[in-house]
Amino acid sequence: MSNIFLLRTVSKITSDIVLGEYSSINTILKKIFPNSNKKELKKYEKQILRIKDPDPILIITPNQAWVNKHGWNAYATVMDTFATYGLPPNEHRDKGSRCIFHFQNDEELHGIRDGIRINSPQNAFCIPSAIVANFPRGIPGLPGLQAEAVGTAWILNKVGARTGDCYEDKCFIVATYLSSPIFIGNF
Repeated sequence: MSNIFLLRTVSKITSDIVLGEYSSINTILKKIFPNSNKKELKKYEKQILRIKDPDPILIITPNQAWVNKHGWNAYATVMDTFATYGLPPNEHRDKGSRCIFHFQNDEELHGIRDGIRINSPQNAFCIPSAIVANFPRGIPGLPGLQAEAVGTAWILNKVGARTGDCYEDKCFIVATYLSSPIFIGNF
């Protein structure tokens, strides 16, 4: 079986963009981390290649606007939460990278995301900017809504590893407030 990977990025607005199929992890990493040097890219490549079953892999790249607002320490806290949430003490799903996270399956990936959305004190998730524009003074009962997400979520799936290599996920980094009865009731 050939090693073909499907790379998707999840827009902070609401759409899932399939960026294409790639046969090289290095090519994928150059696309995700265009400003990284060869040493950093090699480190990330080794991390991914060490994963026995690399499907799915979540890669988060920082959003500088979010970092400017909240700081690098807050960013590191959010990445550490993705790395350790739901795991026993001293276990990490990122091998210390704070950007590449391996999950057993899509259910685990989305379960961790949902748990972090509900339980994390950080404002890591966003709502679409068009909705924020409709509520310039904020939404009563829903503090902390923001148009900036902590970063860009990239999801890497190995093609042919299972039956559902590609699926649509329109809200990976969109806050769950959108389905909240409080939010819907304020339109």
